[in-house]
Amino acid sequence: MRILVVKLHLLGDVLQALHVLRSVRQAHPEAEIDFVTKPAYASLVEDCALATRVFRFPVSESLGAYDLLINMSPDDEAVQWSSRISAERRVGAQLGPDGARQLWGELGVYYASSIMFRQLRRLNLVDLWILHAGLPMVGDADLFSSDEEEERSRAIAQRFAIDPARPLVCLQPGSSFAFRRWPPEDFAAVGKALLRQGYQIAVMGSADEAPLVDEILRAMGGGISTAGLDLAELRAFFRRASLLITNDTGPMHLSSAIGLAHLALFFAASSPIDTGGYRSGNVSIAATVPCAPCDKPRDCTIDFACRSQVTPAVVLAVAEQLLSNDANLQWNENVVICRSTREASGALIQERAVSARPPMSELLREIVAEVWFRQWVKGGSATETLRARFAGVLREVSVAKELRELAEDSARLRDALVRSTGFTPRIQVLQPVAKLFSMLPSLLVMARSHRPQPDARQVAMQFAQELAQCSGDLYAGYCD
Repeated sequence: MRILVVKLHLLGDVLQALHVLRSVRQAHPEAEIDFVTKPAYASLVEDCALATRVFRFPVSESLGAYDLLINMSPDDEAVQWSSRISAERRVGAQLGPDGARQLWGELGVYYASSIMFRQLRRLNLVDLWILHAGLPMVGDADLFSSDEEEERSRAIAQRFAIDPARPLVCLQPGSSFAFRRWPPEDFAAVGKALLRQGYQIAVMGSADEAPLVDEILRAMGGGISTAGLDLAELRAFFRRASLLITNDTGPMHLSSAIGLAHLALFFAASSPIDTGGYRSGNVSIAATVPCAPCDKPRDCTIDFACRSQVTPAVVLAVAEQLLSNDANLQWNENVVICRSTREASGALIQERAVSARPPMSELLREIVAEVWFRQWVKGGSATETLRARFAGVLREVSVAKELRELAEDSARLRDALVRSTGFTPRIQVLQPVAKLFSMLPSLLVMARSHRPQPDARQVAMQFAQELAQCSGDLYAGYCD
């Protein structure tokens, strides 16, 4: 069997794709598996030793025909190129017969909707791709374990004079997107406090980020600069660390790929639900603003309040708990603190800190996301899952009132769809749903599967009915 996996960029995305590659290899241990990526990431894919061959894009040679092609890069150059490759079965972004971009696979509609409306996401992107391609779930693993890796790690420890008797904490203040960056002075405040407690602190960054690294080290009054390490050296350095405190960025995913625990900070469009590091035991902090995660971070009208709510005091408190192996995470009403764990199915999910009461907007959003997930992916009723997830909270009067309004609004939405009339939701969480319904016909055209696609109006009506039923059942539980 011949399989082709395509993921051109970015660093974090390619690292997530390696977990999908591991699932491909697990499902087809004897297959010839080729991987195509940009030259900057080719050595990374080669070092994990899961692919038979690694090709640097653009590929000049003929690759022949494949039994399965998985394209995880939705950009034009990847779609145009991969669509010219002969393949018996395709998953991911490809050109359709009419030359338009389409998403092939059983979960095309769910994947497309979760890209456009991030608040509907329920799965880590790795698991979404695994399900999208019909592959087996995979657990935690060190993707780069080898004798050569260990030797490189010993050499890096000597090079930077890392003291094995003192825990090493790494700070990753950079990111390719400005809206994902926590302020440098906040990183410095956390690093300075940990330095005073006796920890070794290293500040990570690319060669271009050396000025940022130096700024933070000056504010801390000490520490180690690792600016300019290549990816193999960065892995080696991480193997000497106890914790990484990081933005949502490539090195965060690299730490998960080798088993280093991390505390990740998520802002704007970033969410640990879908782009969190693919490993159980990771911890994330995100703000509780109603608009997070947003769909248009470059158009923020509230001056990124999601960043200012995540304070150095909160991050330091959680970091101290992780470094002391305290399983009971800090709770703060202004942020959502989660730890990643795995469901019985093997899928990675985010569990809130003990005693954390979700904001009302988040609770309602999770109800909507769970119902949409069940409709396209898992099947069955969402009610019992949500009852277990929010046990106790559903008994509160204020929550019951919102559940009743959600049930009523969902029923009105269903009736409007039946009558083909307009509808403006009263409850905020349904506003993106109404927008999604207006785009369903184009989503269904975009997504091709191995079965006939349903009518857009019927899909919308079914979802509105299930949402009304679920929220009504949850409200009835309060009344009992």
